[in-house]
Parts: sequence; C-alpha cells; structure tokens
Amino acid sequence: MFFRIVGNLVILGALVVLAYVGVILTAPAPGPESPSPSGLEVGLARSPSAIDPGAPETAVDESLAEPPPEEPAEAIPDYAPIEPITWVRLPRLGIDAEVVQSKFVQLNDGGTWLIPAFKVGHAEFTGGAGRAGNAVLLGHVTSRSLGNVFETLERARVGDLIQVSGTSGDFAYRVVDVRRVSRTDVSVLEPTATAAVSLITCTGRWLPQLQDYAERVVVRGELVQAT
Repeated sequence: MFFRIVGNLVILGALVVLAYVGVILTAPAPGPESPSPSGLEVGLARSPSAIDPGAPETAVDESLAEPPPEEPAEAIPDYAPIEPITWVRLPRLGIDAEVVQSKFVQLNDGGTWLIPAFKVGHAEFTGGAGRAGNAVLLGHVTSRSLGNVFETLERARVGDLIQVSGTSGDFAYRVVDVRRVSRTDVSVLEPTATAAVSLITCTGRWLPQLQDYAERVVVRGELVQAT
C-alpha cells in the first residue's frame, strides 16, 4: 500500500505548493493474487532534505586547484527536531498499534514514504507528538501480507479519543473531522499552526487498472491534553 502525497510541517511547507498533485495510498485487494506495493510516493521535485550533489569528480592536480569557497551557513536549512510518535490508540475502534517511522526516500523526480507492514507509519518530516504541526500517520486497510492496522478507521466519529505516545510522554487528541477524499487530494497533508494528527488509509472502490482504491479516509484530531 502506498500513498503519493506531499509532506508538511515547516520543512515541507514550501514544497507542498510545488508538489505534483498525484496521490496514491494503495492496499492490495483481498485475495491470493493481490499485489503488495508498500510505498508512499510523493511528487516532489526533490527530497525535503536533499542537498545538491555537485559536479562529477574529475582528475585534478590538487597542488594547482584553488580551495572551494566556504558554503554560507544559511545555505543549509536548520531543521527543528521532530518528536517521533511511537504508539497510537483509538479505544472505541479497537485500534492499538505500534508506530514506527515511515522513511522518505528519493524516487525518480519525487519521493516515497514507505509504510511498514502490520504497524502504523509516522511520515518522516511531518509533525511530532504533541507539537504544533500536522503529524501524518499512515496504515494499511486490508492486506494479507502487510496487515490491516487501520481496517476500522472509517468508523471514526467526531469526538472520538485518539491517544498518541511519544518519547516525552502521552498526548490526547479529539477527532474533529472525518472525511473521504479523492486519491489525488493532498490538501489533508498541509501544515497546521496547532498540534494536529491525521490518520489516513484507503477506502472506496478498488480500481484494478491502477491497483489502487479510489478514495482515502482521513481522520483529523486536535490536541486537547498532554499527560
């Protein structure tokens, strides 16, 4: 299962505008012949943490070569540390799952967030536990080989409790919005000024020609308490 999206938070804020709008978070349809893609592709011009590699190496007489000019300090972004989410619970839905990092990797002219099997993935470069920003959590809906950690997510209701654990403690969120969006809708990934969490999985009609579901279910929670 994978989801083409753009990242968020401060690091990805500017890139969201430039991102390719194609979004896809797939889970294989039930059955023994179902494919098992496991990436989360993002149509970005470059990775949010990429640094220009420079020119290819050539044979140079180092005794004649001038030392390269020093790189200005401001040329390398100073990324704020993001507190990883380690566990998520939605008691009414029976969701109680470990969360691990969904790492962002370069893919062609964009990139991909890899979703773990049988666990929830915390999308790299998105908001941290209990912190301002939109923490994006991704999970498979139904797959024999990858799990169904978010199988009941679509039953969420406004007011439901979302419990999130991080390295510094536990945080309580309340669901403020449950919606279905098109597989190409990236608006749900935009940064937020307040502490929020977005749980995302597949839903809707299975599209065999695309090996993808037509829609996504997105459950948005806002921070109400740190414990």
